[in-house]
Amino acid sequence: MTNLNLNINMDKKCHECGKGGAMESGICLECANKAFKGLPMKSQAGKMVQARFKKINETPNAQA
Repeated sequence: MTNLNLNINMDKKCHECGKGGAMESGICLECANKAFKGLPMKSQAGKMVQARFKKINETPNAQA
């Protein structure tokens, strides 16, 4: 099992929705979930996260 640490800055605004609580990627957990599901993303940060999720899911045994 792999551990995953998420750093969330409650003072940092999400580039996708504008709410507080963005991660280092610039988006919040709620928007990261939307990106993971393949829903439309409007911000550059959201699109980049979505592209990374897609690449990880297409690559067998990929590391995040």
